[in-house]
Order: sequence, then structure tokens, then C-alpha cells
Amino acid sequence: MQPTRTWILLADGAHARFLRNLGPGKGLEELKPGKLGVPHPPDREIDSDKPGRVQDRAGPGRHAMEPHIDPHEKLKLDFAKSLADGINAAESKGRFDRLIVAAPPKILGELRQKLGKGAKRKLQREIDKDLTTVSSEELHRQLADDLLL
Repeated sequence: MQPTRTWILLADGAHARFLRNLGPGKGLEELKPGKLGVPHPPDREIDSDKPGRVQDRAGPGRHAMEPHIDPHEKLKLDFAKSLADGINAAESKGRFDRLIVAAPPKILGELRQKLGKGAKRKLQREIDKDLTTVSSEELHRQLADDLLL
């Protein structure tokens, strides 16, 4: 009998870790490439162009247009989309049987929206916490019931 392959994604808006469990008593192993991340440079480096200008409807005034989304927020959402794309690709290749995702609420919601139908069917649990920096012992405690570690 083949073991149930469970993937665990621990993510925040800039960092992620993929772990795998191959059944009760097997523990957790970090999947390659291990920890992922995207740099979050200062606003001045992300959004270096001056904002566009707009003419007031009534009157001679002109003012700068505010961006619709914060540049750092956009980076976080793009990172979540790239994680979901990776999960969807792995699911289509049959690389896991179950999925557990732990992320802050906003990132978790974005991941949920971007996961494909197959990945959503395999999604066993969502944890609305940032567990990217927790120790292995704490992670075992958090996931023990799900994985029967």
C-alpha cells in the first residue's frame, strides 16, 4: 500500500516553505528547493515613477493620482499567485494526495482563490497563522492531529 503523501505549505507574503509527510510516524521533510522568498525593497525602489496627473472635473486644479494598490501588497499577492500556480502544477502531476496550508488570513484567502479544482479537493486543512518561522518541534505540535506524527 502506497503511503498518503501530504504536502504542507507554510507561507506569508514574502516567504514560503514546502514540507512533506509520507504517513504516520514518518515526520516532516523539507521539499526542495526548501525555503522560497521574494525581496520586498523599499517603496521608493518599487514605485520609482512619479504618479500620473489628473485634471479636476470642475475647476482648474490638477493633482497626482494615488495608486490603486500598495506596491508591497501587490508583491505579496503576486507571490501568493506563484505559490498557487506551483501547487496546481504539482497536483496535476499527482505529486501529493493531501494539502495543508498555513498562512496569514489575507494570503490564505488569495491562495484559496487561485488554487485549481483538483488542489482544492485535496485541501485538507487551512491554518490562518504565519508558521514560516516556527521551530520543527512547534510545527509537529501544530500538525500532529492532521498527520498522526
